[in-house]
Amino acid sequence: MLAAFGIIAGILQLVASAPYVRDILRGTTKPQRATWTIWTTLSFVVLASQWASGATWSLALTIGQTVSCAVIFALAIPRGVGGFSRIELVLLGIAALGIVGWQVSDDPVVATCAVVVADLIGVALMLPKTYRAPNSETLSTYVIGLVSTLFALAAVGSLTAALLIYPVYILIADSAVVAVIFLRRRALAVAAQPSTS
Repeated sequence: MLAAFGIIAGILQLVASAPYVRDILRGTTKPQRATWTIWTTLSFVVLASQWASGATWSLALTIGQTVSCAVIFALAIPRGVGGFSRIELVLLGIAALGIVGWQVSDDPVVATCAVVVADLIGVALMLPKTYRAPNSETLSTYVIGLVSTLFALAAVGSLTAALLIYPVYILIADSAVVAVIFLRRRALAVAAQPSTS
């Protein structure tokens, strides 16, 4: 059963990227370059960290995520926004420290926590743009990502911190992004309606 959950999580992660890639190519989604730089790098780091921690079928989510991030990052270079401001470069540097933390730590929990901090910086870089322009992100990608993460959690098979920290964090982060996109789209739609007074 763990194998089935892991495979479903990986497939859903790949499926989640399809509407995002479609919307980038249409010009409606504008990926934040610094965010996708961090996420792509971290996907590789998390994959190696979880492998070292003994993950099995739950790795399918991380593999799917790594492939998806790499494709979106490649598209973000010519079609994305941001990535070169002073604050973005500082945050990229801090995120790089998370990667260094993973490299120098022999403890998988510490390594995964370092990755989570770096990933959180990626989310923080993206959220202001998403708040200002919620239609510049693809809502369905993050919703499918939430479902994928639930299957990944079911596939973990061991209640160890090193294996649970990252998928639980992704669940929280994706939920936050979904909430921002949904609530801001709704608020902007209400604001755009003509007054009946």
